[in-house]
Amino acid sequence: MSETNNNLEDFILSNSIVNYLNASFRGELAFIKILQTLKFQGTEIYPNDQITKESEIEKNIKKTAVWLNEINQGLPIFSKKWFEPETTQSKQALQLLNDLKKRYLKLSTALEDHLLEKKPWTNYEFLKLVAACFGLLQYSRENFAKGLKEFARANNLHELEKQSEDILKENQEKVKISNNIVKEMLSTNQDVQITYFEYFWHKFSKLPFELKTQIQDMNKMLHIYSGNFDYSMADISEQESQQWQNFGIPPEIAGYWRSYNIGPEQAAAWISFGVAHPSTAGLWGIYGVKDEEGLKWLKSGFSPDMAIEWIKLKFDPSEALKFIELGIANPLEAAKKRAERSNP
Repeated sequence: MSETNNNLEDFILSNSIVNYLNASFRGELAFIKILQTLKFQGTEIYPNDQITKESEIEKNIKKTAVWLNEINQGLPIFSKKWFEPETTQSKQALQLLNDLKKRYLKLSTALEDHLLEKKPWTNYEFLKLVAACFGLLQYSRENFAKGLKEFARANNLHELEKQSEDILKENQEKVKISNNIVKEMLSTNQDVQITYFEYFWHKFSKLPFELKTQIQDMNKMLHIYSGNFDYSMADISEQESQQWQNFGIPPEIAGYWRSYNIGPEQAAAWISFGVAHPSTAGLWGIYGVKDEEGLKWLKSGFSPDMAIEWIKLKFDPSEALKFIELGIANPLEAAKKRAERSNP
């Protein structure tokens, strides 16, 4: 490999870690701002003292922004040639990443514990936490896309710049949704908000699992100098790792299935059905849909997010497809037409 390619790999590695950090910190800042705006009082599982100080997050944003600028100016802070982090900057970056992982783990655990409660959407302080967590993820993704676009432009990576532009537009729309949720929570009474969250609960119930997916991203970055990535690095126990190995699922992939609470046997079954992405399989369980039923919807061309709207209204895949063929793609409209036919 040429020296130029080696240098580019160092830039890509440096940007992937530092941009991830900077974007995550900006997401955390949005998280804090939303909680402040909604006057979050804390919950038993996630008290106020768990929240990182705003000044600490702002300091981390400034530090990583300086590093990003240096990377874009031709000074990578990581190298693929190293066997361990060799500079102060690289050591600080990995420490910041490890601290970020711990905060994400606390937040994902708190969210998942709350989800086990009966009718969790009736816990009003928890709804504030959910709204803030939704904002954290959307702002993080938006800022990551911005940083990726700037890196691509600085290094004349035109295809990557185009891809990041498309990702950025998509994430900007989701940031708007996050902002609208906060506005609605400020302008409507508590009963209306609880009704809103109850109806759209499936959209929010996946948040802890999305956080755990990002923790797996961090695990891989934290171990860039640890040699072969093994199951322990993916936070999988020694006992369970043997099962994953028996099914031929490597740790880099197993960690993502584990993020959705899917074990090795279930993961292997989904993979045998042609479902390679853990989130696609995991969402069925989160939405309360059995694997067999989820597979029927997938085979009919429905993603979990598409299907759940039909499932909530008691449609099966074939019935939903018939309405779509008639030009009625909105499940609520289809349910209204069905009711009219039943009661002429």
